[in-house]
Amino acid sequence: MAIVQSLTFDPSPLSVSDQIKGVSLPWKQYERKYAHGLFFRTDSRWFVATIIANKAEEATALGVAERVKGETVAIHGIFYNGYLTNKEQAYFLLNYIYDELGATDFGFIRGLKVNTGKVDLTKFTERLRIHPSNPRQAEEAVKLAESTLQRRTDIVEYFDEPIKYKREEQHEHGL
Repeated sequence: MAIVQSLTFDPSPLSVSDQIKGVSLPWKQYERKYAHGLFFRTDSRWFVATIIANKAEEATALGVAERVKGETVAIHGIFYNGYLTNKEQAYFLLNYIYDELGATDFGFIRGLKVNTGKVDLTKFTERLRIHPSNPRQAEEAVKLAESTLQRRTDIVEYFDEPIKYKREEQHEHGL
């Protein structure tokens, strides 16, 4: 970053191939995504997430819905072939969302049944906050995690047009 930024000319046609991060991007996009600390975090991104771990099947699934103004703009169902402890689950979620954020993004997570009690949050606090969620808010994330656990494969989709998730209404006692 420092070398390119010290140039006296515009490096716009420059492309960056970063083998460590596994990306190849034009310089401006690479800078916006990975130049942490060089930009003010002006963009807020909101996520609702949950993790389901099945010890018997040695499998863990992460369900994440990214929302803008109450509408879903992306879904992530991430499968991990192995059982993760509560602490490992929290790190799995936090690292996944952290990696989704660009240099100008600040992330907010509503996590259902995500235990961060034994997690060192210092790496994340500058760019990410996590708060508890209730089951009603996280229904979409739960369904994504359940589906991912069943399929045992990842699904990541970004929508061109936001969609409104419709909760399944449960009519109890005839109401």
